[in-house]
Amino acid sequence: MRRGGSYSQSLKNIALFIALFVYESLAGLLSFLPPLLGVFFLLLVHYDKEDNFWRFCIILSMLFVVEIFNDMPLGILLVLFLVLRYMAFLYVDTLNAKRFLAVLQIALVYFGLYLVLVAFKSFGNLYLDINPLILVYYFVVETIVASFYEYSI
Repeated sequence: MRRGGSYSQSLKNIALFIALFVYESLAGLLSFLPPLLGVFFLLLVHYDKEDNFWRFCIILSMLFVVEIFNDMPLGILLVLFLVLRYMAFLYVDTLNAKRFLAVLQIALVYFGLYLVLVAFKSFGNLYLDINPLILVYYFVVETIVASFYEYSI
């Protein structure tokens, strides 16, 4: 009976959550750090395919942390990610270009986020003001981060 493996896996999951929480705290303080929404989406899809429940839950909890730190309505990123995962990417998954697919997913996450923020702003929530150029910058940085991850596999 191996119990050491489950303890080490639990410690890895806790360390992942703490590292992501510290990064999101820094991203809230330093505006040039992206919130890694595209990377979170790629990880969410990856852990959903792997059936890794605990890491899936860590990514979901980090979505709520991002929403709290950025004063977004709670659950809006989860709804956006579910819509993108189960509606938009049913058609995109038929492409064979794996490297282009990651870039396309990150682009759709930020485009969807922009549409959601514009919709909420039109309903009267004036606190959700974001510049599209900032979203383009976040997209470029996260594409570079995702490409490093893809090439390291």
